[in-house]
Amino acid sequence: MASSFEQMFLSSISEKKRKRSDILEALEIMRNVSLSEISEMCSVLSKSDIIWLLQGKASNALQLAEIVRAIPLGMPKVTKKTLLNFYVQQYAKVDEIDEEHFANLLLFCTDGQPAACCDSQKVEILAPPISNCPKCQAVLTAQNKTCTVTVFCLQTVKTALKLSSRCQHCKLNFGYSTFGNVEEGFNFYDEERPYIETSDEVYLERSLCLLQVSLS
Repeated sequence: MASSFEQMFLSSISEKKRKRSDILEALEIMRNVSLSEISEMCSVLSKSDIIWLLQGKASNALQLAEIVRAIPLGMPKVTKKTLLNFYVQQYAKVDEIDEEHFANLLLFCTDGQPAACCDSQKVEILAPPISNCPKCQAVLTAQNKTCTVTVFCLQTVKTALKLSSRCQHCKLNFGYSTFGNVEEGFNFYDEERPYIETSDEVYLERSLCLLQVSLS
């Protein structure tokens, strides 16, 4: 028959195993909570609890939230979906998820909070400044796959993601700084762009170009 000390020792080990099993079971439940279930609980959960649940699905959820905030508000829906898919797969590493739903939950629970990480400041998205064709007012659609470009600034050199759009009705292409086609020619946007496109893969900050001119 085991002594009282041995019984206490065995009971302690059994309790630790039970707690460990409970924790693992709770973590598995967290990972399997659907986005719809999280949305339904938004009114009863704190924003920090929602973040905690989202981080259970994607450890880089806070970083992804800052990236989502950098996406231009007027971006065409198709282009935005392509962009969200790119970043969710790169930072969240989750499969078969509604990227837009995930992004909306992130924006909800991080609204008004300071930036979570400095890496998000490196995110730069170069996209057309308009969502509708100026000629026929049709909604622009994503034209090409996203690609990375190099942006030279006064203080740093960074990598950006470049997007382009197209009007399917007028057959006009919309890039970062110009729009048009070979037949009709290309035009600059009315809005001044902060970067100057020197090639398909290289952009210069406008202030850097002005500095070069003043030094010449």
